[in-house]
Amino acid sequence: SFLDFLLSPAAGLDVDRKRVYVMGWAEGGDAALEVAGITPRRFAAVVAASAHPPPSADAYRHFPMWLFHAKNDAVVNYAGVYDFFRGLGRHEGGAPDTDTHHFTLLEEAPSPIGKPGQIGHASGFAAFNTPYLYQWIMGFALA
Repeated sequence: SFLDFLLSPAAGLDVDRKRVYVMGWAEGGDAALEVAGITPRRFAAVVAASAHPPPSADAYRHFPMWLFHAKNDAVVNYAGVYDFFRGLGRHEGGAPDTDTHHFTLLEEAPSPIGKPGQIGHASGFAAFNTPYLYQWIMGFALA
């Protein structure tokens, strides 16, 4: 895969394989969650903004994860994302571990550039401009 190549010596990149993170916004957020779910030991943490949630949180409980969404998102309702977040609880009936699982619900977000009908679907602007996000994500590494 492309990721395998990027992590290989042939790519000529100095990559710390223990600190590979997957991040995405909108369909990129969907892809970040999907690839993390199918390659669970590849990524140290996941960040997704304005993403459709997977049907179950079971495969994601061990991932440090930060989800961003806007209340006014007309494309993906935040309620499903919040339900997914709540499903990250470590045990039956438990709540998510707030050190490793974050959910930021924005009051509102703009429409993506060039897509005025997708009101509120650009929470990625706020997400990826959250200063603490990068400090938080760098706190995680694979064992």
